[in-house]
This record gives sequence, structure tokens and C-alpha cells, in this order.
Amino acid sequence: MDSSRIKCIRAGNRAAVTKFAVTTNIKKAFLQVGLHKSDRDVTRFFWLSDPTDSTSPFTTYRFKSVLFGATCSPFILNATLLKHFEENPSPTASRITQDLFVDNVLTSFTAEDDLMQFYRDSRCLLQKGGFNLRSWNSNSNRLRELAETENVLDSSNEVNILGMRWNVADDKLLFAEVDIDSTM
Repeated sequence: MDSSRIKCIRAGNRAAVTKFAVTTNIKKAFLQVGLHKSDRDVTRFFWLSDPTDSTSPFTTYRFKSVLFGATCSPFILNATLLKHFEENPSPTASRITQDLFVDNVLTSFTAEDDLMQFYRDSRCLLQKGGFNLRSWNSNSNRLRELAETENVLDSSNEVNILGMRWNVADDKLLFAEVDIDSTM
């Protein structure tokens, strides 16, 4: 196999990369998961009614959606997505479940037609749940052209994938140089 290909990446999820790799993420994923009205009280916070006046009274607010950065947020997002996929079973739902890392999907296909079908099916599946897949990128020019026409393409030739850089044009993974302490 060509050295520019990835065989397997593991980081909480599994993505076996074959001829056509693809990555995408869920736009504002945490904000799309609403909190039940009775759960909003535990997300209260105070804010100055006039931020330019430090003596102004505080106003109390409550979040209506899952908080980005809260320890439990990735779990709540994952549970929400899994419930949606269980209610809408399909090969696409199974693949996303397998290759999802928080709000990012990294997967691959042997055939370009399968990749294109995944693009259409996954966008439709996630839209049913109120989610929008964006920042699509792939080593498939066909997918990149379609994503560009639908304004969901990540136009960068280099994409961050699980702590590495992937040059989609050359289909090569780039690893950051790390100094290793020779005394260890």
C-alpha cells in the first residue's frame, strides 16, 4: 500500500481509511441539543445588566441548550445522536456511530459512488435531527466540488484530523515534529 495512505487511526473512534477518505463536523453541535425546561435552572448565571457600569444590578439568565465546554456535554451530545440514529436506523447511521468523535466524522470508502451516497444520506439523516453537517473535506474531487456548490466545503487543502494534519490534495498525513528528550 502506498505510504501516503492511512491504514487505521484510533482515538476513541475507528476510521479505516481506504481509497476515499472524508471528514465533516456537526455545525454548532452542542447548541443544537436543547435542555428540558426543568433542567435549565441548573445552568443559571449572572450578568451585569449594563456591562459598562460595574455597579449595575445583575440579571439572571439560563441556558436553553447544552453548554459548550461542560464536562457532561460530549456525553449528552453523544446520547442525543445515538438516540436519533436508533430512531432512524440505516447503514449511514451505523457508519456515523462507528466513526464519530464528539462532533467530527472521519470515515472512508473503497468506491467513490459509496462516498457520494454517504454525503447525501448523512446530510439528510442529520438534518432530520436538527443538525447540519459542514466543513466537508475529502481526497475525492467529486465530493469537494459538490460540497462547494452546496456551501459546506472546508476549502482548506490541509485539515486537522485527531491531532494530525491531512493534506487532501496530496492525500498525505503530516505529523508535527516533537523533540524527544534523549535522557529518558
